[in-house]
Amino acid sequence: MFGHLGVEWNVLDLEDEERTALGDVIALHRRFRPLLHGGDAVRFDLAPNGPGGRDSVPDAMAHGVYAIDRGEALVCFAQLRTGMALTPPPLRLPGLAPERAYRIENVPLPGGLRGSSRTLPEWLTEPRADFALTGAQLAAHGIQLPVLWPETAMLLHLSI
Repeated sequence: MFGHLGVEWNVLDLEDEERTALGDVIALHRRFRPLLHGGDAVRFDLAPNGPGGRDSVPDAMAHGVYAIDRGEALVCFAQLRTGMALTPPPLRLPGLAPERAYRIENVPLPGGLRGSSRTLPEWLTEPRADFALTGAQLAAHGIQLPVLWPETAMLLHLSI
């Protein structure tokens, strides 16, 4: 998704369900292609889990692309393994325009949002057009993410 979207697969051998899923992935890439190919790549340092960390490997990773003018961003958060905490720490997004207000959208991925949260953060369950956080708020406080199962991810689209 965050590079070239090459399909190294004989699409003539796909079942109808696989063909539909591939079409969904291609449509998602097309939606964000200008941002993906024209923005600045960003990576976020996520601390290892717990005080001092279980080891030096974080339980999750996050990376994305910021538009050159910082008018939008696309960020992937991936849960790599089960964390020790009940909820993940807020995802802080430094480098956005501090004074701009960003709307945050969860971009549905094939397979859906999968995790063990009994309740999801309100911004996910009840999206409001008037809900926005400034770049300064996103850098300092971040946004609370849901508990995801290991080896799952979510995609966030931020726009002004």
